[in-house]
Amino acid sequence: APAAARRGSAMAIAMGKLGSPYRWGAAGPGAFDCSGLVYWSYRQAGLTLPRSSRAQSQVGAAVSKGALQPGDLVFFYRPVSHVAIY
Repeated sequence: APAAARRGSAMAIAMGKLGSPYRWGAAGPGAFDCSGLVYWSYRQAGLTLPRSSRAQSQVGAAVSKGALQPGDLVFFYRPVSHVAIY
């Protein structure tokens, strides 16, 4: 599936940035905050997402924890203020 390939590509791109510094408001390629890493990685994979974790949580389709696939996004807190790539 193209969506699965894009998720996998975005995840691999993000993994290539392990060790990059955290900087609030940064969206790469040298430093990132949580949503900046998601935004940058998915953009490199060909999909433009919103820039903030809260806005990212409002696009796409929700899946249950048991249905998560590598590259899916996981959101934290209410209201959403953190995002990670599964």
